Amino acid sequence: QNPQDINILLSNSIKTPQDLKTLVAQIEELSKSSNIDGGGVSFAGFDKGSDWIVITALGSGTYALIMSGLKLAQEYFKTKKEYYNSKDAELNYKTHLAQSSKKDEKFTQEGFEDFQKKRLEIQLEDGIDDIAVKMKRYNGFEENEIRTRLKKTTDSLIEIINGSNEIHISMNPPKEV
Repeated sequence: QNPQDINILLSNSIKTPQDLKTLVAQIEELSKSSNIDGGGVSFAGFDKGSDWIVITALGSGTYALIMSGLKLAQEYFKTKKEYYNSKDAELNYKTHLAQSSKKDEKFTQEGFEDFQKKRLEIQLEDGIDDIAVKMKRYNGFEENEIRTRLKKTTDSLIEIINGSNEIHISMNPPKEV
């Protein structure tokens, strides 16, 4: 495999041409948002005899942006799965209520879900900020533009993964990955 290949294992829930069209639209959005080298991603093919689509990042910056977004997306889903099903999440929400101006507000499932959603947003924003500061400037893109593109790239990856698709790096990744 090309070092900048990205493998997408199709979800079992893709059963119709419309389902596949939706995934292709998500991949197109990923290509647009991550393109900081002039090419985005290209379709490299299918792994014959399997449910894998292979795409290739057409530049090292685009690949780095996708890999950074993938790391953030994986952290997002890990938090959603592990942290939000923990007692710590509930205790953090109760502590938030006790320390905020909402001292009279009682624990509700709806409030807890809003708290979780906001925490995920902040987690993503912090991760995006850290990466954008490290990249500073790339190929004419300033830090704020990188931040915006990384946010959109991460959102695209979350959308693809949220559809029960899996994203994996090349079987022959670049040394720095």
